[in-house]
Amino acid sequence: MVEIPVDRISSFLTAVLFLALMIGFPGCAGDQGGFRPPLMPWRVVTDPPEVTRSKIGQAESLSAQGNYRGALDSLLATLSRAGTPDLRRRIQELRIQVKHKAIGQILEARVVADSDRIISGRPLNFTLELLNNGAEPITIPRSSFRSRLLIFRKEVGRTVINLKVKMEEYDPRGTHFVARFNQFLELEEDIVIEPGGRWSRSWTARPESLRPETLLLKRIQVEALIRPVRVVVGEQDFYTSIPLESSVVFLLPRGSEVICENPFKHLRLALLRSRAEPRFLPHVLVAASVLEGEDRDRAHEVLGRISREGPDLLRPSADKALALFWEEETVRETPKPSAVLFKTQ
Repeated sequence: MVEIPVDRISSFLTAVLFLALMIGFPGCAGDQGGFRPPLMPWRVVTDPPEVTRSKIGQAESLSAQGNYRGALDSLLATLSRAGTPDLRRRIQELRIQVKHKAIGQILEARVVADSDRIISGRPLNFTLELLNNGAEPITIPRSSFRSRLLIFRKEVGRTVINLKVKMEEYDPRGTHFVARFNQFLELEEDIVIEPGGRWSRSWTARPESLRPETLLLKRIQVEALIRPVRVVVGEQDFYTSIPLESSVVFLLPRGSEVICENPFKHLRLALLRSRAEPRFLPHVLVAASVLEGEDRDRAHEVLGRISREGPDLLRPSADKALALFWEEETVRETPKPSAVLFKTQ
């Protein structure tokens, strides 16, 4: 049996296609000879702004009822007849929101940390999770292909996972350092999640690459965004990104194991010693970050009293601890409205 090289097959098909086009050209000629003029582009008549706004309202109503496919079809038809850039921008933003709602109803996506408190120097592990709560399988292809010369296919797009890391380092005197970086991961194979199934992928963050190790408390937030070539739900295709719920981890400095054994005791010692030796100020935030149970309630009372009546040296640390770890319990004073001054002649 004689084997024919693939490049010769490709050259043969190209030649056949060229001859077919050359033979078909006379069929385009008119009765009087020559070629017909190109077709005139179809001009779309735009709707008045009030009509477009009414259609947008109808699409929002469909989305509120859970009819996401009807809302997307309505918005797509409305977009083709929208007359102003502001309305087109509003329609595009609404389409993205509806797609996220549609995917979010059946796909639970989140970033999960192994622990919410980590001592510096230990691995910082996260897991990306996708849970299918729907009744149909969900597929996220690894890559997309386009047909070339009828039988050959060429890869034109890949699904990537965009990991966004934000690290904040808190100085007990009130200032803090912020650093950010992104990392992109590619899929090794298609993601296929059956109804009730789960997909996961592990990832290790390395905060030391952002900031040299210090004795200060760090807060690390990791969020992810899957940018797929497409999402297939049953037999329906969605072209939208998938945001994952973020996860927050507090990174404690080395040597904090002793503070974790009795955090309330070390919190009080740090508040007392810092008046004479400010080097103990970082221990206030570290101890406050690991408090639990009754110690947490007692610490809230102590820090609140220092925030109101304590010395100027300790107030920034108390305010930062309350803002980070008792945000839902701390009552802020409502600022009084400023006096209105009228200009006089």
